[in-house]
Amino acid sequence: MLPVIYDEMVVRRGRPLTELAAVLATNPAKIYGLYPRKGVLQVGSDADIVVVDPARPTVIRAAGQHTRATYSLYEGRTVAATPTRTFVRGRAVLADGELVQEPGYGTFLPRRPEDLGGLPPVSHPA
Repeated sequence: MLPVIYDEMVVRRGRPLTELAAVLATNPAKIYGLYPRKGVLQVGSDADIVVVDPARPTVIRAAGQHTRATYSLYEGRTVAATPTRTFVRGRAVLADGELVQEPGYGTFLPRRPEDLGGLPPVSHPA
């Protein structure tokens, strides 16, 4: 999703990177009651960071996605930038397009109903 939104929002429409960060990180964290633990880079918050090469266009292919889905809504779309690195809690999970972290590294973040801004709570499978 990041390459498509970066391409449309920053490259084609000239919106600032700070607005992109708000759309993809800060606003969802606030909606889901996870801010400021998520959605901001500051002391005490989780540091999940994606490094993007804005000079490296790429063509989106379902076969190149790290998901169980066998298709992509954006199949064949050329975007202006490529994510090159992803760090979760300070550890690299993606390097040059390849997953470098074993499955199960993620952490479930519980939410209280009063933190959800009207959204239903999500249950965690046992």
